[in-house]
Amino acid sequence: MTNSYKELLKQREALEQAIASARQQELSEGVRKARELVAEFGLTVQDIFPSGRGTSKSSGNQQVVKLPLNTVIQQQVKLGLAAVRRLNGLTGKTVLSF
Repeated sequence: MTNSYKELLKQREALEQAIASARQQELSEGVRKARELVAEFGLTVQDIFPSGRGTSKSSGNQQVVKLPLNTVIQQQVKLGLAAVRRLNGLTGKTVLSF
């Protein structure tokens, strides 16, 4: 029996929603585990994201993706791994944002 076009579109929509939900749950769990390990071992941003150029000795065939610095900082702040120092224009004091 063949499904109609509209039935297939409905199935696709349901599958896309299930995929998005599963991704969000697994992402949350991954972030929780990462934060747990950072706290347990006292890891720093440098430990997790070393600034060395090129690939590490154990990287094998992994591709190195270089992101713009502001993207990296934004991701680290979202994960709670870094604070961003900014200047308060009104007071002239440096403020940390997490």
